[in-house]
Amino acid sequence: MSYVLVACRLCLGLVFLVSAVSKVRGRKNFAEFVRATGELAPPLPAKPAATAVVAAEVAVVALLCTPWAATGFLVGAGLLTAFTVAVVTAIVRGRQVRCQCFGNSSAPVSWFQVARNALLLSVAAAGLLAGTVALDVPLEIGGVLVALAAGAVTSAVALLTDEIAVLFGPAH
Repeated sequence: MSYVLVACRLCLGLVFLVSAVSKVRGRKNFAEFVRATGELAPPLPAKPAATAVVAAEVAVVALLCTPWAATGFLVGAGLLTAFTVAVVTAIVRGRQVRCQCFGNSSAPVSWFQVARNALLLSVAAAGLLAGTVALDVPLEIGGVLVALAAGAVTSAVALLTDEIAVLFGPAH
């Protein structure tokens, strides 16, 4: 295992964990997510699609904690790609859809979510690549701590995208 793999597993694991939990932590949250899913992916039946998204997010977290982390990175990348396509489609069509990525949000989808997803896709790619390179080098505790910090900070940036967007967005 490499330090990059440690950081990537933690980063994506935290992001998908917070994402899944925030969507199901109450009936209102899940109902809002179902509504947003219907707006972002109108050809799909909203409630089954929303349920499948949450199940896939939980699966990513579980897989990243196992020897099958590569599958977790692939499923995560697939989800992120689908999310990105839905967000870009909404933006291009001028639809004001609120992002329910990490719970209730008043911010409509924007290019900030696309940038966040690009960051997370690069984390998934780096994790997948790091997992395929066989390193027989033992990990040192200091390096593991730095990798964990890097993963935590990167996930925090991803999780706070809406707040960052408001901070750097147009003045109201």
